[in-house]
Amino acid sequence: MEYITVENGIIAAHRCGKDKPENALEVPSGFAGYMGLPLSALKEDMSGLKPISQQLAEGVINLPDGYKVNKADNEFIRMEQAEIDEKYPIKTYAEEGSFEAIEVKKTFDRDGNFGYWPPEGTVEISGKQPDVTYKAVNGKWAPDPARAKAKRLAEIDERCEEAMRTVVSSYPDSEKQTFPQQSAEAQAYLADPTASVPLLSSLALSRGVTLDELARRVLNKHTVYSVLTGKILGQRKTLQNRVKACSSVEEIEQIETAIQIPQQELNQYLS
Repeated sequence: MEYITVENGIIAAHRCGKDKPENALEVPSGFAGYMGLPLSALKEDMSGLKPISQQLAEGVINLPDGYKVNKADNEFIRMEQAEIDEKYPIKTYAEEGSFEAIEVKKTFDRDGNFGYWPPEGTVEISGKQPDVTYKAVNGKWAPDPARAKAKRLAEIDERCEEAMRTVVSSYPDSEKQTFPQQSAEAQAYLADPTASVPLLSSLALSRGVTLDELARRVLNKHTVYSVLTGKILGQRKTLQNRVKACSSVEEIEQIETAIQIPQQELNQYLS
């Protein structure tokens, strides 16, 4: 016969023998319980343990962090990393004064401990880094004016380049590559009609226009393009000066980086 004694709801002893100890409970042969196990974890007939899910629902045990119940419902197993990422938030760490945010997932280490394991020398920073112009200061992300200026100036340069690309976007690359030579030959021809202008000569012949007409048209486009370029670059310079004059990130962020393409000159250039 097998017997157990229970103290405060916990199995305190498990014995086998003919004689039943005082205050002991008889249990089935091959009893699956063990010392230290809550009696409430056992089935009513004490033939075995209740399913893990039932023990959890009844508050007999708690689910350890990083674990889940296996399919057989009889033990805890580690969660997959994807499941961990879904359940536990990814935290952000950084060195004091650094612009580099390090995202750290909750994981198991080699010894089976479950937690966040950030690089040495880093501290947890509240929230995600808004952008690369923010640095870690006393556990928070603080805006850095110098970085913010550099970022805004780079954005202005990119908007300017986009505007310039838009101006010539209707021309194929092969033709754009000839623009400098066309302008040079047009200037040379109009200054001296006997000058050698092989590119313009071929273009005039293929288009069925006179060389003089084509040269003047090319120079006119060159002039309009210069005006367009000047107005676009002028906007860039104005925006750059405004950014450089700012003393706070808030002021910098209020400056729009859009570059306007002068429509009248653009229509003349494309006509």
